[in-house]
Amino acid sequence: MLFELGVRFGSSINLFFFVVCAAICGLWAYARLRKNASLSAAPLVAINLGILLIWALIAQLDHDEAVHLHLAWLMSQGQIPFKDFWQHHSPFFWILLEPAVRHSPATAAVFPISRLAQGVIFAANASLGWQIARRAWGRQAGVSIYLLALSSVAIFARFLCLRPDSLMSLFLLATVWFCLDIPGKRITPSFLAGIAFALAASFMIKQYLLFFLPLFAVFLGGTEDRWKKVAAYICGVCAGIVPLVSILVSRGILREFFFWVFGFNRQIVVFQVVFPLLIAAAGGWGAYLLWQRSRSRRDHQSLIVLLAFCLSTVSSLTTTSTVNTGYYLSFWFFMCAIAVCAMDVPAYMERVKSRSARALLAGILGGALLIPNAAYLWTCHKDNYFQDERTIARLMQYCAGDSCLVIMPLHPIFARDTTRLYSAWQYYFAGNFKIVRDDVVRQDLVTQVLERRPAVVQCRYQHKDFLLELYQKKLISASGYKRLVGFMLEHYTRKPLGRQIYYVRTDLL
Repeated sequence: MLFELGVRFGSSINLFFFVVCAAICGLWAYARLRKNASLSAAPLVAINLGILLIWALIAQLDHDEAVHLHLAWLMSQGQIPFKDFWQHHSPFFWILLEPAVRHSPATAAVFPISRLAQGVIFAANASLGWQIARRAWGRQAGVSIYLLALSSVAIFARFLCLRPDSLMSLFLLATVWFCLDIPGKRITPSFLAGIAFALAASFMIKQYLLFFLPLFAVFLGGTEDRWKKVAAYICGVCAGIVPLVSILVSRGILREFFFWVFGFNRQIVVFQVVFPLLIAAAGGWGAYLLWQRSRSRRDHQSLIVLLAFCLSTVSSLTTTSTVNTGYYLSFWFFMCAIAVCAMDVPAYMERVKSRSARALLAGILGGALLIPNAAYLWTCHKDNYFQDERTIARLMQYCAGDSCLVIMPLHPIFARDTTRLYSAWQYYFAGNFKIVRDDVVRQDLVTQVLERRPAVVQCRYQHKDFLLELYQKKLISASGYKRLVGFMLEHYTRKPLGRQIYYVRTDLL
């Protein structure tokens, strides 16, 4: 699947939201047109950002939010990635989080704080993206269209969830920014672009084709100092990866890093992308306008932004898992917003002579730009942050100074794992990949539970018996399953907490 509307209409409630949003936008547009007033994108931007803020306050916890905080805490306790806990991503993000998590109180309040921090990073990304748009488009750039494109996918992209994607995007935008100066006479921008790309890749390597953008930019300039710029860029890349490589070498995990981040991930790469149709169409049209501008004005800056958009689009066609959300497109969304921000939407609307037809068109467009955020917000009405916070607060109370065997995202965060098993993705991969299964059982799981007597053990996970699932995934033997069941009956009490059921050690109740 390459495109969707940004939200699936299989549920009647989503269609209802679209009709309501379109009707409100259409009536508002008609009232404005009757007064001969201009149509503005500002109300849509304000509504979308308002929905994003509400969503950030009430949305249930995400797997990645929990796992990144937990892994940063484990590192603050002296544990080493890959050796002491399993992962298949770069540890650079957790290293940056480590000091903050080390001094953080062991409460669920860490989650809203992390979302607030993500909001600051999102604002930094948006600001840098706008500066790039102004350089590429000059006076044609429209901040309202730029913000509308970003805000309409704000929840779809999970911009306020704790993920390394946001910092990857920030440094990739910095790469694009420096590339705009590479065709000039100075060599320094090539070096800085190399550093920025290497730092972005240290977090995530999803947008791998952006590596070639500075090289394209070099050959857009004059022949003088061309190879010096190429050398400066390569030196910048080498300098930029020094922080990550030095950490990997100092902790003796360079080999493990390459095995899991490149070797294992290569096995789960799939060709699948879900571009929101309206944003993709707008981005494509913006790319065409960038091409026209670069040809008519011989403008290197607009051509570089066009190349960045194209490289990001192609990079986004591959991902390391079959996903149906847009968080992995975060950088691409910024490039779409930059590409589309010069579109004179009011002028296009003026070509429609009928006032009613214009209002209808504005309603459909407004509804399409509001529906993703509105529909995603609606999903919070049952399972929400407050419920998750209460669950994790109780788990933290039981697990204070103890260990647990609990699968993300509802996890005590500041508690050691009894076994190497803690992640929903790891739990999923263990049933499909022998190398992950072997890693989980590196130390006998049953023995670990019997000897360490964790404070809390998952009882049911995703409506299935957790211990039975461990046996079916070949993580424990039949005899081990019987021993665990007997051990749980003797020393633990089943207790429902939020959406899940847990075994809580009886002496803690």
